[in-house]
This record gives sequence, C-alpha cells and structure tokens, in this order.
Amino acid sequence: MNNKFVKGIIYGALIGGVITLFDKEVRQQALSEGKQKARQIKGVILNPRETIDEIQGKFDQVRNSIQQFNRDIQFLTEKASEIKELSLQTVKTFTDEQESKEYEKANSNNENQ
Repeated sequence: MNNKFVKGIIYGALIGGVITLFDKEVRQQALSEGKQKARQIKGVILNPRETIDEIQGKFDQVRNSIQQFNRDIQFLTEKASEIKELSLQTVKTFTDEQESKEYEKANSNNENQ
C-alpha cells in the first residue's frame, strides 16, 4: 500500500509538471532557470577553490556576526547591572535623606515643646 502511495505521488507530480509545461511562460522560465543552474554547476566543477573560498567567506561573516552579537549582549548585561546598582544607590540615598529630614523634624518638635 505504501509503495502504491509513493508511486501515485510521483506520477501525480510528473503529470502536473508536464501539464504546467504546456504554458509557454512556464516552459521558458523552467528552461532559463535550468540553464542558469547548469552554469552554476559548471562553475563549481571548473573552479572548486573559488566556491570553497566563497563558502568560507560566508561562514566567516556569520561567525563574526555571532561573536559581535555575543559582545553586544555582554555589554548590555554589564550596563544593566550598572544601572541596577545605581538605582539601588539612588534609592538608598533618597531613603537616607528622608530619614534624616524626619529625624531633624522630630528633634525640632521636641526642642520646641
């Protein structure tokens, strides 16, 4: 049963492909893309070093981007930590100032009585 299913899918795809080739634009596009791919394959076969260098260049670009991303994340994490520390210091300073004012106010009220 599974074998018939696979055969049916393959036959259906082939028949569908043949039917679409009756359209002149589709036929021309398929021919054009086929020729382009053939040129690309021929280029790879004739110049494998160039292809390897191109792939290596793309790999290096991706690696450099990932490294830069990691550095950026580390920088942002450090800055967030600094901001958190400054916020805590600011709250402590504000709280200390408020307590100091309340203490002075309480002492001045005690002195006036």
